[in-house]
Amino acid sequence: LAERAQAAGAELYLDGGHNPHAARAVADALAALTRRDGRPPVLIAGLLANKDAAGFFSAFAELGPRIFTVPFESETATQPEALAGAAREAGLAATACESVDEALDRALEAAGERARVVICGSLYLAGEVLARSPETWPS
Repeated sequence: LAERAQAAGAELYLDGGHNPHAARAVADALAALTRRDGRPPVLIAGLLANKDAAGFFSAFAELGPRIFTVPFESETATQPEALAGAAREAGLAATACESVDEALDRALEAAGERARVVICGSLYLAGEVLARSPETWPS
């Protein structure tokens, strides 16, 4: 994933925060970065069903990033369409995706080469993303 983002000229970040307080910290950091260089923020998000999705996405309302929601391996993961609905209720443009790969493709297409993509919302999702990286688990 990092290689694909880098090849497109985008920045890619991974954050395991999964509650409104963590979302506010990420939103504040993204806002500061956006003020500095104008790169548009895009979120790829997945949350467990027992998390406050409305509060999580509300933290990003002022920043207004495009949201792409994704599934991940957990019996209690919120389905992407339901999660996209929560983001829309917070006033954000959101699209449900079938995978992180699809979400990254759409994020890069939506925001272009200057995109700043943040994968966030769940430690489970973060773990899945890290497990795919050869730098994390070299053979």
